[in-house]
Amino acid sequence: MSQAAKRKAVASIRLLINAGAAKPAPPVGPALGQAGLNIMAFCKEFNAKTADFKDVPLRVLIKEFNAKTADFKDVPLRVLIKEFNAKTAEFKDVPLRVLIKVYEDKSYDWTLKGPPSSWYIKQATGLARGADRTGHETVGTISLKHLYEIAKVKAPDMPGMSLRGVVKCLMSQCQSMGVRVVERPEDA
Repeated sequence: MSQAAKRKAVASIRLLINAGAAKPAPPVGPALGQAGLNIMAFCKEFNAKTADFKDVPLRVLIKEFNAKTADFKDVPLRVLIKEFNAKTAEFKDVPLRVLIKVYEDKSYDWTLKGPPSSWYIKQATGLARGADRTGHETVGTISLKHLYEIAKVKAPDMPGMSLRGVVKCLMSQCQSMGVRVVERPEDA
């Protein structure tokens, strides 16, 4: 048996921390302190692992799709990705989901996951926040093609779910944010 299988997990902590910005202040400090973990050790380890996380693995910059809708078929995907990476080289404040398992001996393992779906949708539509009154107001639009690209990025974080199912989840998220989903990028 492996050593991880012998240890008994006593707590599971879920946090949303910006890349490279873990600090012992709330919410990280209190959550880890209650479990009796070394807060500074976790912060240093997390920041070191996410320091180079300058851009999200979003395969296409959806704002570029809206700007280049007419030429979209003629623009290779790698060109859009290259432009996206160049424009977001100094991009910060990417929220990452972290799952920390705490064991009896006060050791821990942590798993890093990508940003939440709402973050991708806000980036794609250029919104700062969703609608105040969902169902009554629409604050932006997004196309199914864009949702499909986001779903390809989100699929590894949602094991056991088909790509179609991930797109449906994203459509529900759009509805709850007040973002209208259209069929084609031209309609956005």
